[in-house]
Amino acid sequence: MVSKYINQDGKFAEAAVVSLANDFFKKFGGAQKLVSAEKLYSVGAHIGKPKKFWSPLTKRFVVQDGNRAVFNKTNMLINLQKTLVAINNAYYKIQDTAKDGGIILFVNTKSDISNNFLINRVSRVGASYVNHRWLGGTLTNQTPIKNSINKLANIEMMIKNGELQEKYSKKEQIKIIKQKDKLEKFFGGIKNNYRKPSLVVVFDSLHEKNAIIESKKAGVPVIALCNTDAGNLSDFEFPIPINTGSIKTVSLMISLLTDAIAEIANLPLLVKGVADDKIELPVVTKTKK
Repeated sequence: MVSKYINQDGKFAEAAVVSLANDFFKKFGGAQKLVSAEKLYSVGAHIGKPKKFWSPLTKRFVVQDGNRAVFNKTNMLINLQKTLVAINNAYYKIQDTAKDGGIILFVNTKSDISNNFLINRVSRVGASYVNHRWLGGTLTNQTPIKNSINKLANIEMMIKNGELQEKYSKKEQIKIIKQKDKLEKFFGGIKNNYRKPSLVVVFDSLHEKNAIIESKKAGVPVIALCNTDAGNLSDFEFPIPINTGSIKTVSLMISLLTDAIAEIANLPLLVKGVADDKIELPVVTKTKK
């Protein structure tokens, strides 16, 4: 009951989102939290969008007092109980897919900080990723994508065996290296194992809407982080309600969801079972305007 967390002023205490989630898991003792509600709260995972951006489709994910959505001063509050349950569903879906030998494609093209974090975490478990712009046809028109990957592989081979230096002028070498860098930017995360994935994981349902639409067209299930402005919930199977605008929140989820693969491969885990103060996240500094 949310009413027990209403203070004397008749307002919901924002920090009570932690108690709300913990009380749920105490009631259902068999459920395991893969990350603590306290950690999610500390990175701002519970902060939704301002009311004016709210999509009513996300009503089931927000804290409600009766039939009324609860806010802090300006933003809707995401119910971390729903977030934790959704994280569990996504984590074990990734594990089941990995156990079956399926390709899992992680997609995050938004922030440079979480973008670099994605490369590190996904490469660690040998999965595929897209971290630049999503190219149409990545899943539904694979021939031109394969041609580009082959072109990248040929350039890499020329560099490795010395052919680039032997056969091409300095000016031509510079041009070819620039071409390689561009190809690497788009295809570096999928070049080693390019085939239709069994599961796509995106870290912002609206920003990565093109990847979601194409996945749906290709019949590939999608796990998607979504904020309270998500109007495309029907386009993916596994929504995780969370603050997609927080770099630390997204980075935490990148580490946790790749832990699902790491656990199967007997690699060290970065979030699951790790003390909150030992979980490594990128340092985010606010720039002066």
